[in-house]
Amino acid sequence: MNALRRNKSVICVLLTTMILTTIIVYFNVYRFYGYKVSIGKNTITFVKSRTKFNKTYREFKSEVKSKYSNATTIEDFTLTKVKVNDADIFISGDELKKVMLKKFSEVVKYNNKSKTPLISVKEVDGGIKKVTTLKCTSITSPSRGSISSGFGTRWGKMHEGIDIAANFGEAIDAALDGTITYANWEEGYGNVIKINNGNGIETTYAHCSAIIVKKGDIVKKGTKIGEVGSTGHSTGPHLHFEVRVNGEPKNPEKYIR
Repeated sequence: MNALRRNKSVICVLLTTMILTTIIVYFNVYRFYGYKVSIGKNTITFVKSRTKFNKTYREFKSEVKSKYSNATTIEDFTLTKVKVNDADIFISGDELKKVMLKKFSEVVKYNNKSKTPLISVKEVDGGIKKVTTLKCTSITSPSRGSISSGFGTRWGKMHEGIDIAANFGEAIDAALDGTITYANWEEGYGNVIKINNGNGIETTYAHCSAIIVKKGDIVKKGTKIGEVGSTGHSTGPHLHFEVRVNGEPKNPEKYIR
């Protein structure tokens, strides 16, 4: 009988210990863990759930797109897992969206020379979730001349850039800072230059009569990279110019200042 009482006492002690341990683990390990949200090196807020952040971020992008229909991205939102002392620090939903929109509005305000915010979104997952948000910029016209053919359907096919009619030998300048990824002959394009401008943006310059850069060169906006010609599938001297964001062709006219 005494042994049974002792066993019941031991079981009660074990159960109590397990319950207390579970409560302690919950409050010290789970409750106060979340994510620090940063732009660059600056912390802007804290969120409890990555899933809730992603949901709010999708709503944020939708609202930005409805206001800036040609917006396609910016600085980086970075999510870093952290432990905090007070769970009240976490925000979500409308409050989080207001913080995002405020940061976006600040970027737009200080980049008001741009015709359209140029935005591209990427996600990198590996312990830290990285999302590109909004960085406004503008594109310099890559050559002198008038636009002889616009972006869109042409002769039953998609014309994925614009044609700028210019004199043979007219300078072709880099429209944005970047790194030369291709500078050679390509079927259809003739002599063509392609530049990786970062954030998923690529610019292409086709039908060149001369190429004066090589793969790997780093160029600044406005730097001469080639000369207008009529190489490849071309009916006269002009520059065929393309802008792609994450591989998707965009109308360059909307971004040229």
